[in-house]
Amino acid sequence: MENSIQCILVVLLAALEISQSQSCPKCSSSVPCVSSLTECPDKQYLVQNANLCDCCPGCKGGAEFGYFCSSSSSCAPGLTCQNDKCVFDKTTCSYTYHLKHLSVLPTCEVDGTFAAVQCKGDRVMGRCFCYSESGERIFGWAWRRDAEDMTCTCSRMKYKLMKSGQIDNTIHCDQKGNFEPLQCSNGVCWCADAKTGEIIHGTRAVPESMWTFLPCYDIVKMGLTYLRQCESAAYAQYLMQKTLAIHGTIHAEFKKIICDYDGAYGIYTVADGIVACQWRDGTKIGSFQGSSNTISKVNCNCARDQKIFAEAGLTHTLACNGNGNYESIQDINGQFFCVDRDGFAVSVPIETDHAPDCEKYIYYEIAAPPDNDSEDYKSPEIKDGAYMYPDYFGGDHLYY
Repeated sequence: MENSIQCILVVLLAALEISQSQSCPKCSSSVPCVSSLTECPDKQYLVQNANLCDCCPGCKGGAEFGYFCSSSSSCAPGLTCQNDKCVFDKTTCSYTYHLKHLSVLPTCEVDGTFAAVQCKGDRVMGRCFCYSESGERIFGWAWRRDAEDMTCTCSRMKYKLMKSGQIDNTIHCDQKGNFEPLQCSNGVCWCADAKTGEIIHGTRAVPESMWTFLPCYDIVKMGLTYLRQCESAAYAQYLMQKTLAIHGTIHAEFKKIICDYDGAYGIYTVADGIVACQWRDGTKIGSFQGSSNTISKVNCNCARDQKIFAEAGLTHTLACNGNGNYESIQDINGQFFCVDRDGFAVSVPIETDHAPDCEKYIYYEIAAPPDNDSEDYKSPEIKDGAYMYPDYFGGDHLYY
């Protein structure tokens, strides 16, 4: 009963605002959006701003992949208009709405971005990883059974800071991508909430020189200096480059130091034209390496997982390629199957005499849905000066 009254009041308040202003209310107004909508009819997709003056989630359709379009707004969510055809908009997560034939798809937010936490596998051996809004795997992971409190909020903040050029920021994330309990930045330290990074209620921020006096300080876990080994080396290098630039030297060559978001050494090291996978202590992992001109394709997920599984007392059975990534085609006891970049199966065992084409099972490798390619687009019927797209809304619908 109370819920019904609440819904009625919300609708009345919204109607009142609209009638008073003779226009739509601002989405940031005091009128909340109450919606339990989670599914849509066929050929429609749940998007963030589709109802109540573009303020609330709702179902939206549009021209499907390969159909003619006059603008991106005429395409279905997750698609964009290129050369008068609707194609995947791979800057979004919602393009995967059009790949429902796949058994493994990412979790998307209503706004069309990738969910921060992407989980794969079962509750026993499955894992959860931190992802950026655009679908890039970033620092932070946990076994799925231990991921209940995983938010990846810190990892996403750190990722954005690094992307914006603030490489000297000193925020620390824990293994799950949450905020570590003690943070220092710009000469100030505080006890931080694990999920938000904000100062813990009842505590005070202090100058960095007094960080060991904070109640969240733990000498065993944090040591005597806030910056970790990799961070210290990277920060010293950054200051040296900055000083040299001031004096006119802008092309000084240094070994590239890459750190993880917790201050440990990053996934690889780059020197003398070689990119090599490394562990958190800065030691190289096996002989996994490649040319530095392939660095954009190197993730070292397989190489690092060998270490992670060994530390957990588990056997790592999947094959890595030479640069430390997972081989997309795996062969166990003569049976082929495909895995994604995180090492999780995306196909059942495939009966074949030759290596299968794994790209068609991996969402980020697919350029078109099944039965669609650049030479086989569906052509809409022209009717009364408009383009007719059948069956998007349970019947014909016109787009001008």
